[in-house]
Amino acid sequence: MSLELHNVSKMINAGGVRHPLFENLNLRIETGDRVGILGMPKSGKSTLLRMICGTEPLFEGKIERTSRVSWPIPLSEIFASFATVATNIRFVGRIYGHVSDEFVKDIGKKGDIAEFLNTKLGDCPRHVKSQLAFALGIGMDFDLYLFDDRVVSGSKEYQEKALALVKELDPNRGLLVATSNPKEITAHCNAVFILHEAHVTHYADVKQGIKYFKSLKRNENQEFDDPRKDVEVAEEDMGIGIGL
Repeated sequence: MSLELHNVSKMINAGGVRHPLFENLNLRIETGDRVGILGMPKSGKSTLLRMICGTEPLFEGKIERTSRVSWPIPLSEIFASFATVATNIRFVGRIYGHVSDEFVKDIGKKGDIAEFLNTKLGDCPRHVKSQLAFALGIGMDFDLYLFDDRVVSGSKEYQEKALALVKELDPNRGLLVATSNPKEITAHCNAVFILHEAHVTHYADVKQGIKYFKSLKRNENQEFDDPRKDVEVAEEDMGIGIGL
């Protein structure tokens, strides 16, 4: 089983001008791979995850999925605040064929939120929503789990348990983390793609990939520190991050 991107491109409007967010991206993730996508803030990482799971349209190219791919975890926009935690679990579970009460209890246990199952989500403490989103994603039977920004979510007290759940995943299950934080890549990935200026570069050696990313970050910071770049940078920033 695998996930493969073939010449995938995506255009965005920035300042009334169309620019490539991604241009001819090619990457492949095999069964059991633990891979990172490391990029600067506003480089389109979250958009790329949505394209991979099928909720964001492509401009050009093709994505082949011969495996079951999750949504970007911890996605919480799908939840209804007026419904109970259990109802939210049942709603999402039915989409994937999970209809039993045991499934609801299992997600409550995985998320450390069992005491809130019969409480309206909007009335719960803030950490319940993030832990529900994490537990529901990790509690599904996917071949490839997508993580947006961080692998472990929830309160500080919960993060140790969340990390244990990730480590307990079947080694044949893949993991894809899109982040700006090299520590997430070091902790969870055995290979990394560096996303920069609409293209990706693959590094089988995570340390080398992070070294390259940090050099890009230093160069970008130097450009921002250069007073001659102030006008140009300000103009670019006005549009490039909108909606991503």
